[in-house]
Amino acid sequence: MVDGMLRVPMMVTTLLIAIPTGIKVFSWLATLWEGRIKFTTPMLFALGFVANFLLGGLSGVMFAAIPFDQQLTVPPTFKPERLNVEVSSGRRDVAPLSQTFVWSVEASP
Repeated sequence: MVDGMLRVPMMVTTLLIAIPTGIKVFSWLATLWEGRIKFTTPMLFALGFVANFLLGGLSGVMFAAIPFDQQLTVPPTFKPERLNVEVSSGRRDVAPLSQTFVWSVEASP
């Protein structure tokens, strides 16, 4: 359990990180809004990464609310599992994305 004196600074820093990150995600989606999207394999991996990043960010903002954080940390495995899912799925999504993109560029004449 986190000491009560640390909850407010952690909440503030979480929100300071979440606001620019939300702006970044909306800018990614706005870039795609008016574009002519081709759903090639790299684009599908990139869209999957954005969706996963959004879900992980929303669960991070949940922890910024102190009452919600206190209720949800009763099972102490939720936060580490959330972090492991975010890190492993980011690694799982980005590695094939980069490999597929590089191989498609190398294979083109």
